[in-house]
Amino acid sequence: MTKPKRKENNFFIPIFSLIFFFSYISFLSSEEISCKKFDIKCKTNNFIEETKEYQKKDLEDAKKQIKKTKEGIIKLVPKRN
Repeated sequence: MTKPKRKENNFFIPIFSLIFFFSYISFLSSEEISCKKFDIKCKTNNFIEETKEYQKKDLEDAKKQIKKTKEGIIKLVPKRN
């Protein structure tokens, strides 16, 4: 007894290809500045800019945390008359 041939479903291949293609395009449209392979000046400038942005974000988070902690301590300390 032989097994009958199954017809391959060719519908899924183009659909998944389109989904993959459009999801990949969204990553390509990012605003990254690409440098050449051995362009040290460009890579250094990008690293410095990324570091500055990261530090600004962390500074804002630290300020919020200090303010929140300060308000919490003030609420816990009883007032003197």
